[in-house]
Amino acid sequence: MRVNGTWAVKTERKTLAIDALIRSVTEVATVPLVPELRLHLLMPSHPLWRATPAEASAQGLELPYWAFAWPGGQALARWVLDHPPAVLGKRVLDVGSGGAIEGLAALKAGAAHVTCADVDVMASVCATMNAAQNHGSLEVLTTDVLERPAGAFDCDVVLLGDLTFDEAITARLVPWLLAHHALGRAVLVGDAGRVRLPEAFVEVATYQAPFDGNPTGSTDWPISVRTLTSLGAELEAVDGFNLLAKNPFPPEDLSDPHEAQPHQRACSAAQGGCSSAPRPSPSWGPGRCGPRFPERT
Repeated sequence: MRVNGTWAVKTERKTLAIDALIRSVTEVATVPLVPELRLHLLMPSHPLWRATPAEASAQGLELPYWAFAWPGGQALARWVLDHPPAVLGKRVLDVGSGGAIEGLAALKAGAAHVTCADVDVMASVCATMNAAQNHGSLEVLTTDVLERPAGAFDCDVVLLGDLTFDEAITARLVPWLLAHHALGRAVLVGDAGRVRLPEAFVEVATYQAPFDGNPTGSTDWPISVRTLTSLGAELEAVDGFNLLAKNPFPPEDLSDPHEAQPHQRACSAAQGGCSSAPRPSPSWGPGRCGPRFPERT
C-alpha cells in the first residue's frame, strides 16, 4: 500500500508539473473550423513558435504535437459536430489524440464515452485540460495503441485526425484500422493528403483548414474526411497487410519526398519560406512559419 501510495503521489506531482508547463506556453483559443471548442494552443505570438530545438527542449518541450490543432483534426472534428448520429451514444476511440480536438467534438456531439490515446504523456494531460475547458470528461490512455490488437479496445467508432503524416506510420495504421473495420466499427480519418491512402478509405467530405497549426488562420489547404468501406474488409490478411510492400498506389502517384508540394509552395509564398517534404512535424527554427515540414533523411 505504501508503494502504491508513493507512486500515486509521484504521478500526481508529475501531472501537476506538466499542467503548469502547458499553461505557461499556451493560450486558450479557438480554431477556424471548430469555434465551438476552446483549446490550449501554442500561438504564433509565443517565442517558442520559432524557437530552436535547444530552446524548446530547455522549456521541456519535445515535438509538442499536442499544442497545435492540425488541419486533419480540425476537419474531422467539424465533420463529427455536423453529423452527431455518427457518434451519438457510442464509445469512441481517438487515436493519436494530441489535444483531443476530435474526441472533444465527439463528446459534444453526444458520444457515451471517449478515450483519447497518445504516446505522449503531455498530450494526455493537455487532453484532460482541454476537456475541463469545455466542461467535459474523457478517458486518456498514454500508450502506443498500434502495439495492441484492435480487439483489445472497447469502442464503436475510431477517430484518427492527421496521423497519416508519413509512410512508416501509415504502414502501421492501415492494417490496424482495417482490423477495427472488420470488427464492425466505424473508422473516420482526417486526411491532409500527406500520404496517399488505399481506395478503401472513401472521402465523405472536404474542408479548407490552415495546415500549419496556426489557430488564427493562415494558408488553407483542402482536407478530406474519409471512412472505410466494405472494400477494406476484403483486403487479405488484415493483421499482416503491409502498405509499403503491397503499394496500393500507382507509382506515378507517389511524389518525390524531397520536392516541395503545392501546399508547401503556398506556405512559402504566403509566410516567407516554409517549404520542404510533406510531413507536419513541429520542427523549430528562427524565421520559420511555426511548425514546418522538415526534410526527410
